[in-house]
Amino acid sequence: AVEDTGAEKIIRTKKNEYRARTVVLACGASHRMLEIPGEQEFSGMGVSYCATCDGAFFKDKTAVVVGGGNIAAEDALFLSRICRKVYMVHRRDALRADQILQDSLAAAENIEMVWDSVAVEIQGTDSVTGLKIRNVKDNSESVIPADGVFIAMGTAGSTEIARQMGAELTEKGNIKVNENMET
Repeated sequence: AVEDTGAEKIIRTKKNEYRARTVVLACGASHRMLEIPGEQEFSGMGVSYCATCDGAFFKDKTAVVVGGGNIAAEDALFLSRICRKVYMVHRRDALRADQILQDSLAAAENIEMVWDSVAVEIQGTDSVTGLKIRNVKDNSESVIPADGVFIAMGTAGSTEIARQMGAELTEKGNIKVNENMET
């Protein structure tokens, strides 16, 4: 626990108590998850959060990237050089990624955009066999046959302790800081 007394901060652990004028929180982050059926079950067996880490496992196979920002675009482009086919699923009808990345995606012959769709279920038996998606405009569902699903929706800061300390959080759950990175 951390207590702010004004002049100092008191940090209490299971074994000790520490006093300091300043506390630097280096809480880390974790990948944002889809939280859909199959995600946990197939993590490491076709579900990945890092194309550069795991892309080589999908050489000459089919992969799906879920997301619409810069990370998703970069992942799809990276995978397009390894995979036979890459689908990019995005919940809107336009990407948030930088224009230069969008231009590169459009030029890649083996990347297919799947607009206005959200992931519903990651399917498989021993490993991933496909991604079930739902179109947000007409509610129709379909399955994209795939060997891998790359979830590229950014990261979430591990900010629970900051929230407990009374730090103001952004709408995405990150610690709100000023231009000097101070709370």
